[in-house]
Amino acid sequence: RHFFEVNRYFVVIAALKSLSVQTISVWARRTEAAEEIASRFGVRAISDVERRECDVCIKAISEDIAVPLPILMPSAIGIDLQYGTTTKFMGELHQKNIQVVDGLPMLLAQALEQFRFFTGIVPSPRDFSLISSLFHGK
Repeated sequence: RHFFEVNRYFVVIAALKSLSVQTISVWARRTEAAEEIASRFGVRAISDVERRECDVCIKAISEDIAVPLPILMPSAIGIDLQYGTTTKFMGELHQKNIQVVDGLPMLLAQALEQFRFFTGIVPSPRDFSLISSLFHGK
Protein backbone atom coordinates (compact mmCIF):
# COMPACT_ATOMS: atom_id res chain seq x y z
CA ARG A 1 0.00 0.00 0.00
CA HIS A 2 1.83 3.06 -1.27
CA PHE A 3 0.36 6.54 -1.72
CA PHE A 4 1.86 9.70 -3.07
CA GLU A 5 0.85 13.17 -4.21
CA VAL A 6 1.96 13.69 -7.78
CA ASN A 7 2.78 16.52 -10.11
CA ARG A 8 5.07 15.47 -12.97
CA TYR A 9 7.09 12.76 -11.25
CA PHE A 10 5.72 9.75 -13.09
CA VAL A 11 9.07 7.98 -12.66
CA VAL A 12 8.04 7.17 -9.09
CA ILE A 13 5.33 4.80 -10.32
CA ALA A 14 7.75 3.04 -12.63
CA ALA A 15 10.25 2.65 -9.80
CA LEU A 16 7.62 1.18 -7.47
CA LYS A 17 6.49 -1.22 -10.18
CA SER A 18 10.09 -2.30 -10.81
CA LEU A 19 10.28 -3.19 -7.11
CA SER A 20 7.16 -5.38 -7.50
CA VAL A 21 5.05 -3.22 -5.18
CA GLN A 22 1.65 -4.89 -5.05
CA THR A 23 -0.68 -1.92 -4.50
CA ILE A 24 0.04 1.59 -5.76
CA SER A 25 -2.57 4.29 -5.23
CA VAL A 26 -2.34 7.86 -6.50
CA TRP A 27 -3.84 10.90 -4.84
CA ALA A 28 -3.66 14.35 -6.41
CA ARG A 29 -5.12 17.68 -5.40
CA ARG A 30 -7.40 17.42 -8.44
CA THR A 31 -9.30 14.15 -8.74
CA GLU A 32 -9.13 14.34 -12.54
CA ALA A 33 -5.31 14.43 -12.40
CA ALA A 34 -5.20 11.34 -10.17
CA GLU A 35 -7.57 9.50 -12.50
CA GLU A 36 -5.54 10.44 -15.58
CA ILE A 37 -2.28 9.26 -14.03
CA ALA A 38 -3.86 6.08 -12.69
CA SER A 39 -5.31 5.26 -16.08
CA ARG A 40 -2.01 5.96 -17.83
CA PHE A 41 0.02 3.72 -15.51
CA GLY A 42 -2.47 1.04 -14.55
CA VAL A 43 -2.69 1.97 -10.88
CA ARG A 44 -5.56 3.04 -8.64
CA ALA A 45 -6.73 6.66 -8.17
CA ILE A 46 -8.12 7.58 -4.76
CA SER A 47 -9.86 10.67 -3.43
CA ASP A 48 -10.23 9.74 0.23
CA VAL A 49 -6.56 9.53 1.20
CA GLU A 50 -7.22 10.29 4.89
CA ARG A 51 -9.19 7.05 5.26
CA ARG A 52 -6.56 4.79 3.64
CA GLU A 53 -3.73 2.91 5.31
CA CYS A 54 -0.24 2.91 3.89
CA ASP A 55 3.30 1.99 4.75
CA VAL A 56 5.09 4.30 2.27
CA CYS A 57 3.89 7.83 1.56
CA ILE A 58 5.70 9.76 -1.18
CA LYS A 59 5.22 13.48 -1.81
CA ALA A 60 6.28 14.40 -5.34
CA ILE A 61 5.25 18.02 -5.68
CA SER A 62 7.58 21.00 -5.59
CA GLU A 63 5.43 23.31 -3.47
CA ASP A 64 5.95 23.27 0.29
CA ILE A 65 2.31 22.85 1.22
CA ALA A 66 0.47 20.72 3.71
CA VAL A 67 -1.12 17.69 2.09
CA PRO A 68 -3.66 15.30 3.57
CA LEU A 69 -2.00 12.20 4.94
CA PRO A 70 -3.22 8.63 4.89
CA ILE A 71 -3.35 6.51 8.03
CA LEU A 72 0.31 5.67 8.46
CA MET A 73 1.31 2.25 9.73
CA PRO A 74 3.71 2.24 12.75
CA SER A 75 6.58 1.11 10.52
CA ALA A 76 5.72 3.59 7.75
CA ILE A 77 8.24 5.73 5.95
CA GLY A 78 7.67 9.11 4.32
CA ILE A 79 9.63 10.28 1.29
CA ASP A 80 9.61 13.88 0.13
CA LEU A 81 11.29 14.36 -3.23
CA GLN A 82 12.29 17.86 -2.15
CA TYR A 83 15.67 18.19 -0.47
CA GLY A 84 17.76 20.76 1.34
CA THR A 85 15.03 21.92 3.70
CA THR A 86 12.49 20.50 6.10
CA THR A 87 9.10 20.75 4.43
CA LYS A 88 5.65 20.91 6.04
CA PHE A 89 5.13 17.31 4.90
CA MET A 90 8.33 16.20 6.64
CA GLY A 91 7.46 18.15 9.78
CA GLU A 92 4.04 16.59 10.02
CA LEU A 93 5.50 13.09 9.62
CA HIS A 94 8.18 13.82 12.25
CA GLN A 95 5.40 14.86 14.67
CA LYS A 96 3.80 11.44 14.08
CA ASN A 97 7.17 9.72 14.73
CA ILE A 98 7.33 8.51 11.13
CA GLN A 99 10.76 8.03 9.54
CA VAL A 100 11.28 10.60 6.76
CA VAL A 101 13.75 10.65 3.87
CA ASP A 102 14.24 13.61 1.55
CA GLY A 103 14.92 13.49 -2.18
CA LEU A 104 18.69 13.93 -1.98
CA PRO A 105 19.52 10.20 -2.23
CA MET A 106 17.40 9.97 -5.39
CA LEU A 107 19.08 13.05 -6.88
CA LEU A 108 22.54 11.62 -6.15
CA ALA A 109 21.62 8.20 -7.56
CA GLN A 110 20.37 9.87 -10.75
CA ALA A 111 23.57 11.91 -11.02
CA LEU A 112 25.76 8.83 -10.61
CA GLU A 113 23.69 6.94 -13.19
CA GLN A 114 24.16 9.81 -15.63
CA PHE A 115 27.90 9.72 -14.91
CA ARG A 116 27.90 5.99 -15.73
CA PHE A 117 25.84 6.56 -18.86
CA PHE A 118 28.15 9.24 -20.26
CA THR A 119 31.52 7.86 -19.14
CA GLY A 120 31.02 4.09 -18.95
CA ILE A 121 32.54 4.17 -15.46
CA VAL A 122 30.37 2.49 -12.83
CA PRO A 123 30.39 4.51 -9.58
CA SER A 124 30.85 2.51 -6.40
CA PRO A 125 28.73 2.67 -3.23
CA ARG A 126 31.72 4.52 -1.72
CA ASP A 127 31.28 7.24 -4.39
CA PHE A 128 27.64 7.62 -3.34
CA SER A 129 28.63 7.90 0.34
CA LEU A 130 31.36 10.42 -0.41
CA ILE A 131 29.11 12.68 -2.46
CA SER A 132 26.29 12.35 0.07
CA SER A 133 28.62 13.37 2.89
CA LEU A 134 29.51 16.56 0.99
CA PHE A 135 25.85 17.57 1.01
CA HIS A 136 25.35 16.68 4.65
CA GLY A 137 28.56 18.30 5.85
CA LYS A 138 29.98 15.11 7.34
